[in-house]
Amino acid sequence: MIGTAAQPSVYDTLDAPDLSPRGVLTAIDVMKWEGGTLRGKADIIANKTLFLFGGTKYIRSLSKLINKGHAEWSEGDIIMADQADFVNLGTVQMTNGSALFNGNNLVEGTIIPVENGGDPFALQYHSWDLDQGGLDFEEYVRLRTLYVSRAPVGWTEELDGKV
Repeated sequence: MIGTAAQPSVYDTLDAPDLSPRGVLTAIDVMKWEGGTLRGKADIIANKTLFLFGGTKYIRSLSKLINKGHAEWSEGDIIMADQADFVNLGTVQMTNGSALFNGNNLVEGTIIPVENGGDPFALQYHSWDLDQGGLDFEEYVRLRTLYVSRAPVGWTEELDGKV
């Protein structure tokens, strides 16, 4: 992972500086990507030739794959999420023609990092709903308490100062 995004605040101005600059990795001549994940706040630039083949290719977390030359894509989906992008500033060719081409360019949007302790219910219950009072959040609290916010084994729940 290269860098992180600065977290905006309600107190930021529109021209607030980002104190964490983007990283850059440049393939001068040939770049071959057979699959895997590009992740982090970086530009991965293919200056001359980019070959996309093999398994599924993930671009995540502000990472950008930038083709400035000629790309040949034969197979394997490109799946982007969390403000990632595949930017084509050159040409892209289906390696074996359209009849044998086996790939898609897909966007997943925002991924909730459940494996890092993220909130699996955030896709259904959003904080802006709670803040604006437009949602009965009792069910959210019940489910979060049941599945996410469990106390360690041996701990007891304290209610109104009584155990």
